[in-house]
Amino acid sequence: MDGDNIRQDRRKYVDESMEFGTSYEPEVAIRKPKLKVNGAKEIVPTRVTSNPVLQTMMYQQSENQFQEGWDYLLGDHHNVIRKALGQSLIVKAMYDGSVVAKAYCLFRGWGDIEKNHEEAYDLLIKKGNNSNALALQAYFRRNGYGCDPDPIDAIRLFSSAAETRHSWAIAMLAFFYQEDEVIPKDDKRAFRLYRKSANLGYTRAKHNLAEMYWEGRGVLENREEAMRWFREASHQEYDRSKLKLKEIEEEERLRIENELKLKQQQQKKSRGRKATKLGLSSLRSISRGGVEVAAGVGVGAAAGVTAAAEIMAKMVNSLWRAAI
Repeated sequence: MDGDNIRQDRRKYVDESMEFGTSYEPEVAIRKPKLKVNGAKEIVPTRVTSNPVLQTMMYQQSENQFQEGWDYLLGDHHNVIRKALGQSLIVKAMYDGSVVAKAYCLFRGWGDIEKNHEEAYDLLIKKGNNSNALALQAYFRRNGYGCDPDPIDAIRLFSSAAETRHSWAIAMLAFFYQEDEVIPKDDKRAFRLYRKSANLGYTRAKHNLAEMYWEGRGVLENREEAMRWFREASHQEYDRSKLKLKEIEEEERLRIENELKLKQQQQKKSRGRKATKLGLSSLRSISRGGVEVAAGVGVGAAAGVTAAAEIMAKMVNSLWRAAI
């Protein structure tokens, strides 16, 4: 595989792992419709106040709202995936003052603003040590969004975010250990990181952890534990886990059907052999009786009985060979 294909596959994985889309259909309106946000929902920004204390509270609320939107968007912290709601909450958080939400909306082109990766990256840099900002900085550095790609720096940033128990950043580190490009492949370490992220509630980590249990990569094969994690991710509406469970169910159904057919064939064959042996026994008995009758009658009659006995003997031999 050439370098361009490797980069394309890597970006595809990362995009899938974040479960980012461009726009989703609305679920419910957050407030009375006034401001239409990229067709996703109609929301009303919180009224700006001049009170510093209230401004601080509102800003913190907007950051919390971004986190809530992120959780619905990705299926993080054990939340069910609801992408439309996640997008709407993130856009509202942007209008309420969240810097990270604004950077993310600039990245995706949400909230009636144009995509601008450079501006988005600058905002994330200014945000500093916020865990979501660090994780997104790492994502930008890995893929070269608004900056030069630097996978080593991406690992450093993902690691910093992971120290704050950022479940998505932890899962992204696990992928680095599976990828075998920037750092040496280490399935055992990848397994431990996926398990930590899965316990924090990230759906993709649950799915990847289940696959490692299923295939015995980085851990002893454990199909029962794999099914438990596939089901957990499926309950959070993670499509790949739902599809995997259907595939496993279909494979199990076919296995049971094949075993049943084989058993029926064996039983039929066994019954056929028993019937053949019973027929052989009956024919032998008749043959012996014919000989005995011939001994007690005239020579002419005996010759006829003897001929019949010979025919039956041939039938017996034929059946016996068939039974064998």
